[in-house]
Amino acid sequence: MKASRKVWIGLGVAVVLVVAVLLFLLSNLDRIVAAAIEKYGSEATGTKVGVSSVRLDLKDGKGSIRNLTVGNPPGFSTPNAFRLDDISVAVDIGTVTGNPVIIDQVTILAPRVAYEIDREGRSNLDRIRKQLAGTSSKEPSGGKSGGDGGKKVVIRRLVIDRGEIEIRVAALSGKPLAAELPRLEL
Repeated sequence: MKASRKVWIGLGVAVVLVVAVLLFLLSNLDRIVAAAIEKYGSEATGTKVGVSSVRLDLKDGKGSIRNLTVGNPPGFSTPNAFRLDDISVAVDIGTVTGNPVIIDQVTILAPRVAYEIDREGRSNLDRIRKQLAGTSSKEPSGGKSGGDGGKKVVIRRLVIDRGEIEIRVAALSGKPLAAELPRLEL
């Protein structure tokens, strides 16, 4: 009788620990995702990536990232190559485990792009792109290639609003060129 009682107590303790860990993860999910974006984004781009906040609502399939910044590689004059004030996503949660996954809406507000060309003719965006290409080509062992017929994603609506671009060319000293981008809705 004593052995079965110990087993039940052990199972009870294990259940309490699992529930405590799940509650901890769910209550800190926003901060965990923000830290992951900064860590893995910085590793992938070779520049500093930052976010001010992440908000996830798993029940409704919504999420947002505020003030996402991607820093410039060394040798460029502006601190950031990209800055996105707000990115919000609404996913059809009924399709998350299916194929395709349906994203009802992606909204990107106030994207700011700083395109720079240094004196050697290299651009900041090309350097970031090459770093990303080098990172994505490193597959974990046993990984599958992109042609494996994996999950498809359908985006029903994409909105990009209040965008700006600034272009700086080191060889042409002077004021950078700047333009507002028109609202894009697809």
